[in-house]
Amino acid sequence: MSEMTDKITLSVTGDFCPEELLLKSNPEADKMLGGLAPVFRNADFNITNLECPLTRSNTGSRKSGPHLKAGKETAALLRKLGFQAVTLANNHIMDYGSEGLNDTLAALSENGVLHTGAGQDLREAGKPLIVEVKGKSVALLNFASHEFSIAGKKKAGANPVNVIDNYRQIKDAKAVSDYQIVIVHTGIEHYSYPTPGMQKLFRFYATLGVSAVVGHHSHCISGYEVYNGVPVFYGLGNFIFKGESNSAAWNEGLVLQIDLCQSRGISFRVYRFRQVWKGDSLAMELLGSDLPEELNDEMVAIKWREHLRESYKKRNMLNHLQRKGFLSRALNRLFPCLVGRGIDPSYLNLLRNESNYEYLIDTLSEIVGEEL
Repeated sequence: MSEMTDKITLSVTGDFCPEELLLKSNPEADKMLGGLAPVFRNADFNITNLECPLTRSNTGSRKSGPHLKAGKETAALLRKLGFQAVTLANNHIMDYGSEGLNDTLAALSENGVLHTGAGQDLREAGKPLIVEVKGKSVALLNFASHEFSIAGKKKAGANPVNVIDNYRQIKDAKAVSDYQIVIVHTGIEHYSYPTPGMQKLFRFYATLGVSAVVGHHSHCISGYEVYNGVPVFYGLGNFIFKGESNSAAWNEGLVLQIDLCQSRGISFRVYRFRQVWKGDSLAMELLGSDLPEELNDEMVAIKWREHLRESYKKRNMLNHLQRKGFLSRALNRLFPCLVGRGIDPSYLNLLRNESNYEYLIDTLSEIVGEEL
């Protein structure tokens, strides 16, 4: 088999959450994508992270943070943009409960968009998407850190980060596929590096012999490394997500292209771009193909400690804890607080989310002078 027929090219992007008015304008795909249009057109398979349910429901779930959604016509836009599949394991897919998830799955199905990472229960959410491309099978596995969206044994939601379950899911996928791509929604928002715990997690996935490990959630570009021969990208930034920020970090993102080739192994490249919004219209500006910062253990540890110290100076975490009365309640009446009616959902999110927990513990360790 020649290299041309042997090679499979996949494109992966970060968070996709379109504006309602963008959908109503019915944009031309090539005009909106600009220099990115041939990138997706020349790939064999394109994947983005759908960061919101596609629903008209107005019944938001009980949670902290914003409730995101888009119309069902988003699924048709995804096809116009060239996406064959979306990942759904993220912290917003259950913003409008089971109704929102069901509406999303129906809209995707009606428009021929495949999906992975969420389902009616934990078992269904954990199923990988296995697609055949050029006669080879590619498994897409999707995990999300613990927030309000996570599935349970009898509860719809997203497939959670759980090293034991994820190990089994990857092992099972390797038995029935030629290549495996692990896509994880986790990290600290607006922090452009992985936490040490996140790096350790992604490296663990890499040691299981997958083809690539890719992350998003932080809304900014993070670094990458090649670990155990596996490309590991910690954050692709936003893809299409207007949000409330005009910062360069928010509006810049990466399209990661991965070439899977039995004869020559795995290679990769990136396309850096900027979202350029003019009112409610969008045009992508292609910035080049420079790789993000290449990371190592020492750099990740140093940047994390600097971030903790800077956050401590600004009292980001402490202000959050004090504003919520967390410290006094945790010390004086922990259990009544946890079982009390009307408890703020952010308490639970602070403790069960892997990145938030690491942030909390390491911040407190830094305060008391304990070695990280």
